[in-house]
Amino acid sequence: MRYSLVEANVRFSGVSLSTLLDRAVPNASARFISFTARSARGHSTSLRLADARVLPVLVALAVDGAALDEARGGPVRIVVPQRYFYKSVKWLESIELLAEDRLGYWESTAGYHNRGDVWCEERYASGESSKSEVDAILAQRDLSNRRRAELAGGGARSGGTRRPAGSASGCRLRGCQLRRACFDRSNLSNARFEGADLRDASFRDADVEGADFSGADLRGAIFIGASLFGTSFGVGDRVDESGRMTQMNARTQIEPAAVDQLTPDQQALVLALLHATRE
Repeated sequence: MRYSLVEANVRFSGVSLSTLLDRAVPNASARFISFTARSARGHSTSLRLADARVLPVLVALAVDGAALDEARGGPVRIVVPQRYFYKSVKWLESIELLAEDRLGYWESTAGYHNRGDVWCEERYASGESSKSEVDAILAQRDLSNRRRAELAGGGARSGGTRRPAGSASGCRLRGCQLRRACFDRSNLSNARFEGADLRDASFRDADVEGADFSGADLRGAIFIGASLFGTSFGVGDRVDESGRMTQMNARTQIEPAAVDQLTPDQQALVLALLHATRE
């Protein structure tokens, strides 16, 4: 049965994955489904079989009425709605049903989230570090050269309360006590630091693009060499959702070139905060 769906503003058509699964009749032990590409690296990804049944996953053969060309993943590719597009494997070579999950290329090498639910903003990995491993990292106050995946999935201490590091945009370190922590050269894009105590923390040469520092205490924090495209330091009234004020002072170090990377409203906010004199 041919089937079509619109994804990324184009119309793909082909065969519903559910139709193929019905004909294949997976055995009771199958809980995951893996897709592998005919590529130099053998790119692959996986889905929970239950998710693959619920989502309108398509084995695509055509796009906008024409056969899929190589650039768009032809002659056959997977299209997975409601998941990030790294789950939509191009140049499909094989489909496997698995009893145990197998991480795909992007999930295992780049820290991409294994489920990738767009509605939960599951862009980056979680669950790859145990709580004890993450606690040890945070206790050292040295997170330099860390990947996102190494900081997600465990626990972070904040005011004596254990908070999950989370599974949404990068690391979730909301409200954490991270005074004097070292994040130098870390990849922390899209990390969530709302309300965190980051006094005298160091982000030298770190990638914090898209990170959220709303309501964080950044007095004495160092952002020399940091990449700040899309970074947020708060909304118009300088507070996070809990009403906490974002704080900076004369010791907070952000280079003018980095401030220029911010949106105009964020530039104005940061410049105002940097000139604050109160501790």
